[in-house]
Amino acid sequence: MATELLFFLRFTVSWKESSATRNSQTIRGIGVCPVGPKPEPTWIRSPFIKRRDAIEATIEIEFLMRRCSQCKQSFSLLVYEADDDIANSEIPEWKKSSWNMIKQVPGTRLYEGTDSKSKIWESINTESFKFRPMKGGFYIAIQEEGTCTFLLTMRIFYEKCPSSVTKLARFPNTTSSAIDDTPRKVTGRCIENSVPLSSSPTMYCSHQGKWYDIQGECVCKEGYMVDTAPRYCKSEY
Repeated sequence: MATELLFFLRFTVSWKESSATRNSQTIRGIGVCPVGPKPEPTWIRSPFIKRRDAIEATIEIEFLMRRCSQCKQSFSLLVYEADDDIANSEIPEWKKSSWNMIKQVPGTRLYEGTDSKSKIWESINTESFKFRPMKGGFYIAIQEEGTCTFLLTMRIFYEKCPSSVTKLARFPNTTSSAIDDTPRKVTGRCIENSVPLSSSPTMYCSHQGKWYDIQGECVCKEGYMVDTAPRYCKSEY
């Protein structure tokens, strides 16, 4: 499940929206490059993103970073948690000390100012980070100081195992556990006109949002038989 982001630009003079063409497709993003020998810190910030029932959130970003003599080659990816949307032009404070660091993100693939367009597109950095939100929602921010960066995409999402009917047992939508936690064990409910063969069926929901290792099953009640196409128990008469 992905949440689309619209960014609040802290320094509109520094960060600018622009577009580029790749394989005949227009790609929009926002970029910044240092001006002068002592560039000041600049920010972009997401709107308030509700946690919903996420246990662990994933942030995926794609960006380009240019190599230049005066440029730094990393930026800070930050999170600020709150139970409600409290943001205005001054809150949360535009200080790194008020935010929690997710990662100091390096540009591992840099392009040169003289590179061709095709070579520049080969230099896209793709990074993925996970964190556990603890409050009702959060803001994500990027703070940089002296980089030449073009942010292409940012996705924020969490994993769910989708509702499923397996061995005549129905398993509900289930939020995945965090990657370091034990996978969630879920008990299924037998569909209409079926009963557990021995005990109620169970299955595990992985942190990747996939069901696995079903134990047990349901069988049709006496007088009913399995219709395999729609997966239900129909009357034998």
